Amino acid sequence: MKINMSRNPLSAAFGVTTQARSELTPPCTTPETPGSGGAPADPLVAMMSDIGVLGDASLHYGARLLVIRELLRALCSHLPTALRPGIANELRAGTERILAHADERPLPDAFYHALLDEMNRYLECL
Repeated sequence: MKINMSRNPLSAAFGVTTQARSELTPPCTTPETPGSGGAPADPLVAMMSDIGVLGDASLHYGARLLVIRELLRALCSHLPTALRPGIANELRAGTERILAHADERPLPDAFYHALLDEMNRYLECL
């Protein structure tokens, strides 16, 4: 079964912005302040629509990552046994490179936990 993903998620996210702004703007006001050069009349309305776009973008990104995870898991399970140790070593080395770059700019603990959890999931498959 093929899933049609022909729509560009970015354009969908921008469509959500337009829809969110129209839904959050009270009907008795105009969405833009006259003479403001197109700026929204209410900064709260603009912020709320931006939050909606970020939320939708996060959902799209998360869905893509889950599909990629399942694809990689399926590929790992069908690899010839002789290739698995070398791939596992490359995965460990790549993760070490990521961690070395992350040392230059401290990231939240949640990043490190997520990175190592994800790496360990693939190592278990290998």
